Formats: sequence, structure tokens, C-alpha cells
Amino acid sequence: METYSKHHFMFPFRWDILPAKFSQNDIKENLSFDSRTNLRELPEVLKNNTNENFIIWERKKFEISNENEIIPLNYSEFTYFHEYAAKAIYDFDYPWKKGDLIKYYEFYIDKTKKNQYQISIKQKGSRKEIYLTIDGLTLHFYNTGVGVLSYNLSNTEPSQANSETLLQINEYGRRIYPQFISSGGLAFTKELFLANYISLTINDTLIACENFDKYEGNNDSISVVTPYLLPSFIKNIFTDQFIFNLTENALSEQKILITKVTDDRMYFQSWCGDPQLAVLDSNSFLINDWWFAHIFGDKEIQTSIANQELKKTLLKEHTYPRWADYGTLYGMSRDSFVCITNHKKAPYIFDHMETMYYSLSVLCLAQRASILKFTAEVANLADVAKLNTEKKLIANIKDIYRNYIEFINKLYFREITPQIQGIEMYSQFQKILKIEEEIKNLDQEIEELHNYIHLIQSENQNRNTNKLSHIATIFLPISVVFSVLGANFFSDESGPLSYKLFSGSIVSKVLDGLFMGFGISLTLIALIYIILYLINQFRK
Repeated sequence: METYSKHHFMFPFRWDILPAKFSQNDIKENLSFDSRTNLRELPEVLKNNTNENFIIWERKKFEISNENEIIPLNYSEFTYFHEYAAKAIYDFDYPWKKGDLIKYYEFYIDKTKKNQYQISIKQKGSRKEIYLTIDGLTLHFYNTGVGVLSYNLSNTEPSQANSETLLQINEYGRRIYPQFISSGGLAFTKELFLANYISLTINDTLIACENFDKYEGNNDSISVVTPYLLPSFIKNIFTDQFIFNLTENALSEQKILITKVTDDRMYFQSWCGDPQLAVLDSNSFLINDWWFAHIFGDKEIQTSIANQELKKTLLKEHTYPRWADYGTLYGMSRDSFVCITNHKKAPYIFDHMETMYYSLSVLCLAQRASILKFTAEVANLADVAKLNTEKKLIANIKDIYRNYIEFINKLYFREITPQIQGIEMYSQFQKILKIEEEIKNLDQEIEELHNYIHLIQSENQNRNTNKLSHIATIFLPISVVFSVLGANFFSDESGPLSYKLFSGSIVSKVLDGLFMGFGISLTLIALIYIILYLINQFRK
């Protein structure tokens, strides 16, 4: 069966492990970042409690050989990247490994059964059905508290092997909620770019059929707290261990909260092996409307830009044209990574898009999602600062800071491969996603938090110094008394003035008693004062 195009719809998300008794009124930032993003809490197998024999995610570790036989594609993909980058891209065991950086899962799919991603769209009063074969569903979890869910799809229908359908797949197939709702409901939204419905069939079973009707009519679940709800074709493939919003009712057991980090669209990567499309060269792609629509995810050739010079500028910035004169073009945007090629001349390009460039896309999405995750953590710490004690706040800030440093060292790289084409594409991708710029902004925010810790600790140190000075002042009279009376006040051999003047007399004994009583009383008063002072400070 011939594959006319390949499509990967990728859903980046944030995840937080929440303990039992957690509710909507609690602030998750009150919990340590480490406890909420501990990959070790994720088991090797994720099952659905209601039907354990059907829906299952299984952890898959990356291997380059099987029973001592090298797997060619896996070997080529793995050796393409620098060693330090491979540790962030692939889930595998390596020497001196301390903790998990990534966990990778695959959904169990029986290839002998029906596995279909169906997109139904409205077209000027009529309807069009698009059928894509599901090759796989994958989950990447990172210890920064982000993940990437990917639908890996193939277009094998001859009637769908055209430039118009290719654009429609990428436009309608990745929508997860309405971008807007008109006064007449969703009818106008669906005419523009929202699918009429998207259905998901796995292993001959209909998993979901999302028609977005929850956004019409009466629905008390849509509010300013939850203005959108994730579609069923995302929610239904997660197991019962996961939740997607919090209610006022406290959790009965530990759950993993999934929240989005994108807008109403999933990221998409697509490959098309169409000789008719792969005729663009180094000059013609700068003025080609279809190529612009393909990169930026428009549903039709009539582009969303009405300025020819700006269009040329954007196409030049978002196109990687190294092999344009050979019939292969790559394009990338904040929402896409696409390739068109004459696959008969370059069949290996398909493998590259499915392996190295797919992994490159997932890594960049994880980096971008992690930046957004840390940005949200920093912003939410402002609320935590009003509720927590200084000690707990400092601990939470240090926790964030330590994990951010680990992210910079283990997940964010300026170069991930020694191959020149990979270096160029990754650099261009990073620039388009503004990863380096966002890192610099986040660096400043994290640094301000770090300075805030130093300010608090400095104030606490000054406060403690003042307390010690206060206590020292209290003991000053006692010190003066003992210095006047002498260190040998109670000694018979070298007693104080009273002993020398009135040695052996009653006066000497009386004075000795008075001095002793005075010293003991002063000491008791000082101790009582210190105890009361410390109790008062503790209450503060």
C-alpha cells in the first residue's frame, strides 16, 4: 500500500503529580517541584482500570540492536546525534545514570485491526471525509514536568493524494477546541477551520468521536476557570491515572494532572512525496502560495497574507532550501515542520523525517514546553509567597532553581548533531521558536527569584544578629556584677572586699549572703526575661 503523505500531530502538555486530598482550592506550587515531576512515579505500564485488557501504554526503551543484530534505522538515527543530546531524546539505560530524564511509552496497537483517524469537514454546504491510518501513538514524559503526545498517521487513500487535501489534513486534523464562537454557534467556525468532527478508532474499537458540541447550548463546565476542555480523542487515550481539570471535591487518590501549553492547535509534522508538488526550485518557492499555506497550516492556497514582500521575507526565513533544486524543500514554523519531495528520487528522505527530524521536532517542543512550564512556576510563586512561611517559600524557590539548572544542562543544547544539515536545520528551528531568546528572559526571571532568596536570608541574618545583641545586652549587668565582685567571689582564700575588711565577723557573713542573693536573683530575672523574649519571637 503506497503512502502519499505522513502526518504527525503533536500535543505538548504539562504534567503534575498531585497527592490524595488535593482539591481545586489548593495551589500545586505549594508542593515541591520534585514531588510533582518525579518520573519514577510513572510505572512501566499504564493501564485503564475499567478495561485493563484493552487500553494500555507500555514503556519502550530505545535499542539499536535486537538479539545481537543491528537495527539499521535505529542505529543510523542514534548515531546522528551527539551523545549528550541522545540522552535527552531517547529513553535508554546508560552508565552512571542518575535518575530518569525521559520516559517513552507506546500505545498497544494491533496492526491487523482497524486503526483510523477520521476527519470530517464542512465545505460550502457539503461534507468531506478524510481517512488516515494510525501507525502509532506515543508519549514522551520529561522530568521538567512536560510531555509530548504524538499521533503518527499515514495517508494511503489515492483520492486524498492531492495538494488540496494535504492542506486540509494539517488544518482541520490538529484542532483541539474552537478558536472562537460566533453568535450562531459553531456553524461558522466549522466552515472556516474547525472540523465537523474527529473520530479515533483503535483496534476495531471507536475510542472517541469529538464534534465539539460541548461548546454549544447549556454547559456549566465551560467557565473562566476552564474556558476550554481537551477533546475526547486526547482525553480518552489517557488512562484513569490522569485527570484534566480539578474540581472542588478533593482527590480520592494520587492523580496526574494534564494541562495544555499550546493554543487551539496541535503542532504538526508532515512529509509528502508528490512529484507534481516537488517542482519548486530555489527561486519559485519564494512566490508560491501553496508552499506558504503548507508551512503555516492554512487550509487552502489563498494565503493568510496580502503583502508580497512580507510573504517573500517569511518564506525565506521559514524555508530550508539546501536541496531545492533537487526537488526537496523543508519548511518550519512555530507550529510545523514540513517536507515535500520527489520520493522516487530520494526515498531515504522519508526515513529521515520519520526518525532524526521527528526526534528533533519532539526535542524542540519539549524545550519550548519546559520554558513555558518554568515561566508559569515563577509567576505562580507570587501567590505562594503570600501564603507560605519564608522557610517553605525559600525551599520551593531553590527546588525550581535546581531543576531549571538541570534543564539548561541536560535538555537545552546549542547543537545536537555533528552533521552540517542537522546543525543548520536545528539552528533555524531554534531561531523560529525563539528558544534562545526565551531562555534569556527566563534566566532573568530565575535570577530575580534567586536574588529574592538572598534578600530574605540577609534580612533573617540581620534579624538574628539583632536578637543576639539584645540577649547580650541582657547579660551585661550580670557580667558587670561578676567583674566587680571578682571571679573568686565565693573563695575563702581571696574573697571580696567584705571578707577582707570583716573577716570572721557576722558582717562578713551577712554581706556574703546579700551578694549571693543579689547574683542569683539577677540571674533568674535575666533567664525569665530571655525565655519570655524567645517565646514571643517564636510566636512571630
